Amino acid sequence: MSIRAEKVASVIKKAIIDPITALAQEHNAGFITVSSVKLSRDLRIAKIYISILSPKISPGIFLKLLEDSQGKIRSH
Repeated sequence: MSIRAEKVASVIKKAIIDPITALAQEHNAGFITVSSVKLSRDLRIAKIYISILSPKISPGIFLKLLEDSQGKIRSH
């Protein structure tokens, strides 16, 4: 990844941590970590990798919650 892509990825990671942790706290989902952000070459598409450690909610359910609140996270 280029230096510019790494900088953009770190900015995206910092910006997305707050809404994802707020969603996790709202649904009592346990410990959620944004592990990395990968960008396409043209910096248009970002893949966000998360780690979910929770005895109370399954990863599939939390991913569904993330998909449902995708608009809120993007606007943040």
